[in-house]
Amino acid sequence: MLDSWGFAMAARRSSDDGSYLSGGRQVAVVDLMINGLLGKGDELVLGVIGEDGEKAENIARLTSEGQIMLADKRVFVSPHKAAHEATGEAGIDGWSTWVRCKDGKTLDDLRQTFLEKQAKKERKEEGNGHLALALERHKRLKQARARADEHAPESVPVQELIGLWGATRRGQGLMQLIEVDLANHGLTTRPGLMEARPGDAIKLVHTLEGHDHLSPTVGALPSARVKVQTVRENAGVQEALTIMLLKDYSQVPVLSKNKSGVLRGVVTWKSLARAMNVDPRCSLRQATEPCDPVESHRELLDVIPEIQDRGFVLVNGEDGRISGIVTTTDVAQRYSDAAIPFLLIGVIDTLLRRTIAENVPMALINKLCAASEQGRPELKSVNNLTMGDYKRVLESPEAWERLGWPLDRAAFIKQLDAIVTIRNDVMHFNPDPLPEGCVVQLKSMIALVRDHGGV
Repeated sequence: MLDSWGFAMAARRSSDDGSYLSGGRQVAVVDLMINGLLGKGDELVLGVIGEDGEKAENIARLTSEGQIMLADKRVFVSPHKAAHEATGEAGIDGWSTWVRCKDGKTLDDLRQTFLEKQAKKERKEEGNGHLALALERHKRLKQARARADEHAPESVPVQELIGLWGATRRGQGLMQLIEVDLANHGLTTRPGLMEARPGDAIKLVHTLEGHDHLSPTVGALPSARVKVQTVRENAGVQEALTIMLLKDYSQVPVLSKNKSGVLRGVVTWKSLARAMNVDPRCSLRQATEPCDPVESHRELLDVIPEIQDRGFVLVNGEDGRISGIVTTTDVAQRYSDAAIPFLLIGVIDTLLRRTIAENVPMALINKLCAASEQGRPELKSVNNLTMGDYKRVLESPEAWERLGWPLDRAAFIKQLDAIVTIRNDVMHFNPDPLPEGCVVQLKSMIALVRDHGGV
């Protein structure tokens, strides 16, 4: 049983059981305790208990507040953090590795039981379309988890997956909801949701099998997934030369002559010139230089130095075979597509900041921004404002009146909302195409603020 303080704390965190199905709520250990799946003092151990019943090291106990207490008395709410601190190893999925000593069930086993109980409870109630979608989503994720347990992960088109959340395109808010729902089922995607192109299919895999990235991956570039033109090692130099001329390639991968087609290296203009300088009648093998491909899940920032050095990298797909080539041109194109919106957003940011700085006192700015986030520190300058802060300030009638603009405030804020969405897509490298006409929208906002703000 939870003590009175622990129960009150837990009740606040679990005030809406149905929200676990509708998205955005992450299951916590305390939720399992409230629902009788765990109890105060339950012993947990990292890993599997041996057949002889002997417990491994790193014994922990549950506190009445749903925290995991290690042997040294340190307590953690997150199973992942507790596992990391107990072992010193990063990247441990605490839900899958913390095992209850008395029955060998992992925290993840109990979490899945909890989610199923929530779904059964919701099915007994009258539901609208939103609840029906939530229940369908739970069913699909449950099936995907079963497939992942069988080492046969389900492959789902990106659009079909986000459609389970009633969406048609990706955005940061939606991605956070999806990631939480997937995590509750012990799942993640490979490649990541923000890396896959709109027409791609992605796999739903166990959390430990996924890859967390702070930047786009090599596989996020279109050329990393385009069929590669290759030559066999027993082909003539003229064949490779002709392909490179016809296709305007700077390099062509060379595969072994047998059916398996093992990568032998790559032939480039430089390697051809070097080999032919030594022997004008050289073979293709003599003109082939070694080349180690990179995995598609590598972060692009880590690979850019190699691309700059060689001019390209070969990319390995999920099947271990060459899936594409990424060149310096591909990288430049990837970032140039977002360059114009990026620069226009920067201009809008500057104009709005100046407008607010010249018309709204800092006292009012702090009052409006503080109301949106409890405990937010006082702002010392308008330079600390975010795009979201601009909206909070300008949607206030008091602040808007200070501008003296003969414009409709609601219509302006609605358009500013659209600008914020575009900004988030650009800054987070959303692989979905930007909304049609977004550059026009950005330029129109710039013109409007300049005309009325005098900045």
